[in-house]
Amino acid sequence: WSTLKAMGDSPAHYLAALKNGRDDTAALQTGRLLDTLIFTPDLVDARFVVSPYDAYTTSAAKAWKAETIANGFEPVKADALTEAQALANAVRRHPVARKYLDAGRYQVPLVWTDLRTGLACKGLTDLIGTDNGGFLIDGKSARTIDKRRYLSQAASLGYHYQLAHYRDGYAAVFGEPPAFIGHIVYEKGAPYDVGVLRFDRTVIDAAWVTVHELLDKVAECQKSDEWPGRYPELVPVTIDDMPRWLMSEEDESAEDLGITSTS
Repeated sequence: WSTLKAMGDSPAHYLAALKNGRDDTAALQTGRLLDTLIFTPDLVDARFVVSPYDAYTTSAAKAWKAETIANGFEPVKADALTEAQALANAVRRHPVARKYLDAGRYQVPLVWTDLRTGLACKGLTDLIGTDNGGFLIDGKSARTIDKRRYLSQAASLGYHYQLAHYRDGYAAVFGEPPAFIGHIVYEKGAPYDVGVLRFDRTVIDAAWVTVHELLDKVAECQKSDEWPGRYPELVPVTIDDMPRWLMSEEDESAEDLGITSTS
């Protein structure tokens, strides 16, 4: 999904994502640390090393960081590790989250062929289980787990599309879709509040339509070997396309400005 979602921008964006992958960011590094502490805590020492430096500005600090990475470890600052451990402990104490953590398998790769397009697909889920109809869960950190505000953020980031894509993979690998699809969500910062959200089938079904529209576009572009950008043709701009703040309180519409669109 991390690559497929780029098709929502344009085929050119998708092709670039396919060839170049994603840049590693501080947010992705923090996410890897959290995922390891929550889902595979026994692997923390094999993946991360606490840095003796607060910053990597000196030659010694840069050399230490480069050597650490070359040896297959990720450097992590002590305060970041302490914060992540507190959050991971909160997740594991949550009664609903703990139930799924204890019953599931972590970081399970799904590899399948999309039946509509024949495209090879893959995804890496945080948590999968096959008991009692099965479940598929991703862990997500957020500023708040308030349902309305969290879902606003989740929708803008396309998390429901990701779940719909993974549902296809789960069904292909295990024979049928999981009965439970959701997120374990946790707040960054004290009190490290935690919740488990279950996404209704109607949400996932609606997202599935968009996911398959993107897959169809990939198949079409592969067939034609054409990967256009966002705007391959002339783009008209009318007053209605402009930001609302450009208009004064008195001029609330194009008609008030005396401007008429000809398109």
